[in-house]
Amino acid sequence: MTGSAENENAPAFDEGEIARFAGELSDGLGKVRSKFVRDMLVGIHQSRSVNLTEIARSLGEDIELHASHKRLSRNLARSELIDVVGSRMLASGAAQVTENSLLIVHCYNLVKRFATKMEYLCDDESEGVGLSSYQICEIVAYDAGDRDRYTPLAMHLWSRLDPNYVSDEVEVHHALHLVERATEGRGTFYVRTKQDMPLWSQAGDAVARHILRNIESRLVTSVYEGEFIVDGELHSTTDLVASTELPFGKMMFKYVAAGILDEKLPMELALFVHFGARCMRIPGSDAPVTLVVTQFQHQESKVHNREKGEAVMSFLVRGHVTDREAIWPLVRNFYSVIDAVNAERNHLSEFNLSDFRVLTYDRLRLLTTFLEAVIYYETVIAGNFRIDTPRLTQDPHKGDHIRDFMLPPETARAESV
Repeated sequence: MTGSAENENAPAFDEGEIARFAGELSDGLGKVRSKFVRDMLVGIHQSRSVNLTEIARSLGEDIELHASHKRLSRNLARSELIDVVGSRMLASGAAQVTENSLLIVHCYNLVKRFATKMEYLCDDESEGVGLSSYQICEIVAYDAGDRDRYTPLAMHLWSRLDPNYVSDEVEVHHALHLVERATEGRGTFYVRTKQDMPLWSQAGDAVARHILRNIESRLVTSVYEGEFIVDGELHSTTDLVASTELPFGKMMFKYVAAGILDEKLPMELALFVHFGARCMRIPGSDAPVTLVVTQFQHQESKVHNREKGEAVMSFLVRGHVTDREAIWPLVRNFYSVIDAVNAERNHLSEFNLSDFRVLTYDRLRLLTTFLEAVIYYETVIAGNFRIDTPRLTQDPHKGDHIRDFMLPPETARAESV
């Protein structure tokens, strides 16, 4: 019985284009391994799945389906391909990174429900009873000047039960270091960790401390809890965020999709962003950092009051930054990061990553490497996936939708043409 290569959910497929990309990733590997790389990229792209049966079926080979499955599974044991394919894809993506690029670092769980036989699968108490997971650190590049596209750079998977595992901070640092080296220091890292790996919890604050000390590139990172030294005294993050003055302000515009504030139409809200900064140090280190605090105020709100539940966000910047014109791009870009992360999540969700059915750790690591290569192909080469409308922008969004503010006359005239 042969499989079928048809999948109505797959994006437009240019066999020659994806074959050329697979050839770049497998150059010099020999006929067998090169064919395997191509088949995995084509199969994942066509099937929208990381399940080997579905991948094999999508290839439509003129052999029994189980034979295709067995061949793919056997070749997934080629662990040397993890570094070869991953490093070549990273080099291709890094060539597009500029000084203005945002290097977005996103950590999350890869959960496998009720699995018992997966190698090094770690029980994850944060996800509830019966759920186990691996950890993933994914890094994508995003250029504010090209707001509708992101570029995958790396997807690093690890297990806390791996005999070589030391700590999460070492794993995250490893992924950042690979990208830092490939980009030759271009771009600014924006680190967003998952909720169950908080940067400044008592157990996990070592992640941020480690990367702040060891990554030489420009770095911005989320902040949740912990303590810092200001004027020689120790203060909690909560107190510092609450007491930081917000002397600066800028307008931003938030696009809200239809069905959220209005049942049928999208809306756009004018927001005033208050922001300020405070210089400090990490305890036990001379490394200077800056705490940046931001707060939104809707135009219709006359009172700037933190007690009324206005949106407050804060982040850390490596080094001391106090000038308004230097802080503002960091604030603007921090909110742009959310658009790229959401786009990447939506794209990744098409493949149902938790549906993998390989039993060995290295097979899974290679499988996720191939998945990242497919996502790279679809976003960068084929251009199938774009960020349709950025949520928060410095200028009003174009288009005919409801606004809670009046457009400047010159803008309104331009849109009416």
